[in-house]
Amino acid sequence: SRVPLVGYVDRSFSRDILTMLSAFSGTGNAKGTALFDASLLRIRKADGRRQLDHWGDRTVFFYSRRIGLEAFRDAVSDSSMVGFTYLQTTSDSPPARLDIPTWVFEEGFLDETVDAIRAECVVGLGYPYILESADQAAVISAGDRDAFFRALQEFASREKLDFSVSRKDESKRRRR
Repeated sequence: SRVPLVGYVDRSFSRDILTMLSAFSGTGNAKGTALFDASLLRIRKADGRRQLDHWGDRTVFFYSRRIGLEAFRDAVSDSSMVGFTYLQTTSDSPPARLDIPTWVFEEGFLDETVDAIRAECVVGLGYPYILESADQAAVISAGDRDAFFRALQEFASREKLDFSVSRKDESKRRRR
């Protein structure tokens, strides 16, 4: 159905751009440096500006050829099926990395897709609201956990199964 599925990495430690620059310059491997792509994009240039200077700025779209992503290459053309861009979602933090299927870029949907992420970040105050909501819904509260363990203990008792909670878990539950 061609729905764009976007990977959002708030604090990326990727070095794909640095690796590409190292390959072009012939300076060697970018793995030995403490610099990451996101921090590179926040460095001030000679004129005092940054590469991504304003909220909502993004880099160009890059095709990912990272080692280890061979499963995400087209078997016939060997072209990458995933790419990335960096998006400045706050004024004071490094940009977020967006991993995006290449068809989104190739079929002209990149701007629309990134605009949807920008809108989510406005509502979520710098982090996509939809991800914040999903995280909140996925968390099991202490009350839910207690109810689950009671039901599990009742089931184990009724079925004559040997079930007990570790002392460590009981200790943590008392202190939290």
